[in-house]
Amino acid sequence: MKIYSRTEFMKLPEGIIFSSGEPYAFSGLYIKGETWKVDFLESDLINIDSFSSNDNAEKMYDMETKGNSYPINKSYGREGLFDDNILYLVYEKEDLEYLIKVLKQLVQD
Repeated sequence: MKIYSRTEFMKLPEGIIFSSGEPYAFSGLYIKGETWKVDFLESDLINIDSFSSNDNAEKMYDMETKGNSYPINKSYGREGLFDDNILYLVYEKEDLEYLIKVLKQLVQD
């Protein structure tokens, strides 16, 4: 893994997997989408597929109270934080190969 400042992160291509935060405290798992002048798109992999914040909240409540399940988020939205102090922890090839190995094992079991 490698840490990038926002300025350097904005130069990276679409499709990378990352977490964001501050030193020693990163969270989330995202796919980087298209980069714009001062912002970029991201897909939140630690979320469910929903079309609005209300839909998301209703589905989350349904999952918690009724035990239902919903598929992983597949859409992109703006990161929209415009915070130059945020750091980005980018997963590199070896990290992704390890994740793929673990995920393949889980799917096969």
